[in-house]
Amino acid sequence: RRAILTTMCLDLPWLETACPGLCHAREVHISCGPEYAAAPRNRSCRLTGCIVPVPQQSLRGVNHGKIMVLEYSGSVRVVVTSANLIEIDYERKSQSLWYQDFPARSAPHLDAGSADAGRAHWPAHARDFA
Repeated sequence: RRAILTTMCLDLPWLETACPGLCHAREVHISCGPEYAAAPRNRSCRLTGCIVPVPQQSLRGVNHGKIMVLEYSGSVRVVVTSANLIEIDYERKSQSLWYQDFPARSAPHLDAGSADAGRAHWPAHARDFA
């Protein structure tokens, strides 16, 4: 249904092909390195959401985890991996991956003082998990 993906390197056409379910998600928010933020998209895939560039702190690269939060109809999956969202990292390298599914709450958690108190605001929910 919805997804938040963080990575430094992004190959959006490969991701859309490798994970076609993302093309049907209501919202997909991706945080990636600035040189990947303007990546071309597959015309057949209509990702809704945004791609946000995150400045790279080192020219020599850094060891950093990549996190995904995937919302399904009855659960939320949290994934932590060492792989960037590029084909070579998933198809040709050894990587680490951990994931866990959490059941959905029975009622949306809303901040009574927020402007969105009348409806669930998904990015705010994701912020609550962090």
